[in-house]
Amino acid sequence: MASNSAASTDKSFMAYPSGGSSSTASNSAMQPQAWEDQRKEARRLENALDVKLGQFAKLCSGYEQSFSRGESGLATDQLMDSKAAELERLLSQLSDVNDGMRNALGGRNDTRAHTLTRHRDILHDYQQEFRRHNSSLGASRDRVQLLRSSTDKSPLLGGQGHNASGALLRERGQISGANAAVRCCSAMLMQLCI
Repeated sequence: MASNSAASTDKSFMAYPSGGSSSTASNSAMQPQAWEDQRKEARRLENALDVKLGQFAKLCSGYEQSFSRGESGLATDQLMDSKAAELERLLSQLSDVNDGMRNALGGRNDTRAHTLTRHRDILHDYQQEFRRHNSSLGASRDRVQLLRSSTDKSPLLGGQGHNASGALLRERGQISGANAAVRCCSAMLMQLCI
């Protein structure tokens, strides 16, 4: 047993000839492992987000058609809300993992810094895609609400009511487009500041 401890002491001395303490050695050995664990978790979350964002996009695009088929509005809204909450949770987790990767990097500027930048770009893209689909869903909900309220008030409403609803929808679209342009400009400005 004494020869085993002597051999392990000899190995630790050989691994760190500068005379560093064993706790410093274990911390530096843990950083690459922590980096790899964080990177694997980021990849897992990115893959999950990719799949779930695709599903969310399909649900958002079919939102208005589900009402025209006579499906329950409450069930559809609850499904959309739960999917949106799940995506927000995954985006938050990915943001936390990216922060953990930055901490594991420890301010060093090596090849891992490029990997971290790429993971941040992917997170940013997913966040923008989620916001875009979520705003599209909001516009669809508004259209459904507007059309539902106009048909509830007067099912025989003539062309005048439809023109008014069309004007409101166009105005909503213009406001949405202006908001998207402002978000895009602010995102570019943030990228320049970083």
